[in-house]
Amino acid sequence: MENRKTGIDIIKVLASISVVGVHFFLYTQYYETPLTNTVMIIQSILRNFFMICIPLFVLVTGYLMGTKKIEIEKKHYKKVIPILITVFFISFIVVILRRYYFKDPGSLLSRLASIVSFNAAVNFYWYIEMYLGLFLIIPFINILYQNINKKNKQYLIIILLILTHNSFLTAGIPFRNKLLVVLGDYWFDFYPITFYFIGAYIAEFKPKIKKSILLLAGLLVMAITNLLHIFISYSLETKLPVNSVVKHNSLLIAVISVIVFLLLYDLIIKNKKIEKIVVKLSNLTLEIYLFSYIIERLVYPYFIENYFVNQSKFTIYILLTTPIIYILSVIASLLKEFIFKIGTQIFNKLLKNK
Repeated sequence: MENRKTGIDIIKVLASISVVGVHFFLYTQYYETPLTNTVMIIQSILRNFFMICIPLFVLVTGYLMGTKKIEIEKKHYKKVIPILITVFFISFIVVILRRYYFKDPGSLLSRLASIVSFNAAVNFYWYIEMYLGLFLIIPFINILYQNINKKNKQYLIIILLILTHNSFLTAGIPFRNKLLVVLGDYWFDFYPITFYFIGAYIAEFKPKIKKSILLLAGLLVMAITNLLHIFISYSLETKLPVNSVVKHNSLLIAVISVIVFLLLYDLIIKNKKIEKIVVKLSNLTLEIYLFSYIIERLVYPYFIENYFVNQSKFTIYILLTTPIIYILSVIASLLKEFIFKIGTQIFNKLLKNK
């Protein structure tokens, strides 16, 4: 633990909480409710902040791995095996619960087949597909990054930002109650590569910016993001929330994500008990992400059935559902860890007996 960057652990915990927070809006009527009152604006501000979740995860990956000399060999690729075991184990649980508890349509066989396509939770696990692909190409993109000078690294990041983070212009600007598209979106799905290189750049050069300046800049960009979001949404006839400014590949969300990362990445937790808890939660982020889907399926129907009147009045419940789902996901993750520990011990004993 001596060499561990506890600031990185804080970022991973914040990212996993943000994943749970942003999913609140998937289970309610946020995207079908006009952005015309103060409460909906507050919800949008929360939702827009939570959108830093995926960027933070990839920034962490770039920070931790982007400057390493990783050989193109079995040693690197074997590290994906524990990830796949965890994904398949939790996906199996999800499939069984979806089929026999939630009574979702589809045969058990088709559900089991969905595990290997990382689709056990109806595209909820898209991040796993993205991360595994990124993990496989890390040795190659590290060769690119590590063999160019600082100036060219800056050019690379700027070009990638232009290619992958222009969603505001691509998704459209208000024009006669429509969104006018002015740029193409071919490179949008490559945005994780951009965040990976930014994370690597921060790890290598450790930009020195005062925390107070970063905080003010973050608040300013958040204000601009939310004002643009409200303006674009309100300018349309439906006045429904528009996501063009606040996608994972939005330039504004990218700026906010990098600012949050720079605010936190070099923090040191002096209290050893708190540090231990944060590090533990950080190590469980994959399991928390995977379990959160099924926990959400259990929690949100209860709250919506018993407390939902309309989207505006339901805002306060994000302060309840988010911590409840996160804590239950942590408990499920700890239980999985315990099962794996016992299973490993039994397996090792069987090998010794042979």
